[in-house]
Formats: sequence, structure tokens, C-alpha cells
Amino acid sequence: MSRKTRRNVHVVPSGKSKSKRTTFVARVAGDASPLTEPTTQTQAIAAAIPEARTRRSEVVIHRADRRILAPTATATTRRR
Repeated sequence: MSRKTRRNVHVVPSGKSKSKRTTFVARVAGDASPLTEPTTQTQAIAAAIPEARTRRSEVVIHRADRRILAPTATATTRRR
């Protein structure tokens, strides 16, 4: 499998919405365009998981301040 297909999927903040809440998008590492429209973090994570499974990679979740959550809190996409 090529390295291109193994890139992680990141859930990152995309800015503030009209209600002044932080919105999030799912984005493949290295790609400029997001996979999702700006939405809640939960919805962005739900969209990122199937994409990461397809790529056989992981979902990396960022906080609103762009810091990465601890690895134990990061959603994994491996089936057990």
C-alpha cells in the first residue's frame, strides 16, 4: 500500500461560526481541502472514521486550540 493512502485523518478547528462556537473539519494530512463542511467536532469525527478505515490510518483529534488530544483519547479506527 502506498504511503499516500496511509496518511492520517485529522479533525481540526476551522474557525468560529455565527454563534461564536468553534467549528471543526476533517482533513487528510497534507491535503489543503477538507473532507467535510465546518460542523461540530462530533460530526467531523464521525465523518473522519470511515475515511481513515478506507486509508488504513488513524483519526487524530485536535482541540479548539489546535493541540492534539492525548493518544488514549484519540479515536482509533482499527477493528478488534
